[in-house]
Amino acid sequence: MALSKDKVELKTLRQEKKEVEWLKKEKLSLEENTTKKLVEMNIALSKASRQVERANATVCRLEVETAAL
Repeated sequence: MALSKDKVELKTLRQEKKEVEWLKKEKLSLEENTTKKLVEMNIALSKASRQVERANATVCRLEVETAAL
């Protein structure tokens, strides 16, 4: 009986280990995807910021030109 009980416990422990390994892989995958998405968003934000800076420079230039008229 004890051997049978030990076999069941060993099987359970192996299954739990397998689940933990799967969860670790899933967590790593999610972290990698999140990091990738954050990098993409940061790049997009930088591009948008540069566009706003150019637009502001154009507005300032036009205001100066208008004031000169």
